[in-house]
Amino acid sequence: MRPIAITFPIPVVNSVSATQSFTASSQGVLLNGSLSIVAKVSTQGYSPNVTFPGIQRTLTITSTGNISTSTFTITGIDVRGQAVSTTLTGPNGATATTTAEFAQVTAITVGTTASSTFTVGTGATGSSVWVKGDSFTAPFSVTVAVSTVTTAPITIQDTPQDANSVVPTNIYNHPTLATVTVSAESSYTSPVQYMRAIITATSNPATASVVTFIQAGGG
Repeated sequence: MRPIAITFPIPVVNSVSATQSFTASSQGVLLNGSLSIVAKVSTQGYSPNVTFPGIQRTLTITSTGNISTSTFTITGIDVRGQAVSTTLTGPNGATATTTAEFAQVTAITVGTTASSTFTVGTGATGSSVWVKGDSFTAPFSVTVAVSTVTTAPITIQDTPQDANSVVPTNIYNHPTLATVTVSAESSYTSPVQYMRAIITATSNPATASVVTFIQAGGG
């Protein structure tokens, strides 16, 4: 595995636009270049076409009323450029969050018009693409370097599952590179299949962070 460097834009909390930020009580969605609080969207849906460069994020739908009879379909792509589509049942005076993550949202439609005002936002973190290590290299050693100038915590994670074939459910935090807020370096010395970086969203985004994976003997 040759050195792989991932440059992270700092995710904006509760934002579906890289240049807009909202508090938890005023999440919105960027529609046709202007900010809208979405209410009673028709069954024809809408196409926000928003992008989170270099990361992927979950989507949230929040409502103070009961919109549990409405089912939302969200489509887009992930950080690998693969198509993603998921459905989400509207919440009842709460927030519903997708398990699927999106690097770009191309459309959100609702099967039954929502009976109450709702807003669309994002989850609290952004994640990178999964990076594959060569688990057959002996001895196994991957150096992970985090370069950051922001207080938005970064966590390095790994999974023994094939992240190119399935959405991993067995995910583990690195023992020392978890919620780090300063530049740090550590390693994996036991074989892992895939690795990635998670960065926490902030209401005060700064410059991007860089995470670099370097495996010894990768050639």
